[in-house]
Amino acid sequence: MRQRKTSFLRFDIRTLTKRKMTNSKQQPPSLAVCLLLDFIGYASFSLPFLGEITDILWAPVSGMLFYKMFGRKIGVLGGGFAFLEELLPFTDFIPTFSIAWAIKYFSRKEQVSDDETKVAQTRAGFFLN
Repeated sequence: MRQRKTSFLRFDIRTLTKRKMTNSKQQPPSLAVCLLLDFIGYASFSLPFLGEITDILWAPVSGMLFYKMFGRKIGVLGGGFAFLEELLPFTDFIPTFSIAWAIKYFSRKEQVSDDETKVAQTRAGFFLN
């Protein structure tokens, strides 16, 4: 059976969700990038009547960037929240990307310290036996 070639313009959910599966020790995105993206979302407030129109354009971009940057569960939930936050009027002040960065950064620190504790306990047990 002959396989059809897909056009590069065709939307394919498999390519959109294909992410390299890594362990939970993945580095969080850069804080500077998160602050920049929050600033771009907030900048629409500076345009009196055009601000809400630019939010309509920025909302899907913001949601997709959020998903690509954070991935997995936090990326899906946060991407949806970022999308809605940009669409709803007067909610642009919420620093969605920075909050997600903090959650990802501090949860990673917590996991690293737990892993270090387990390694230390294993080494201590090994030498005591």
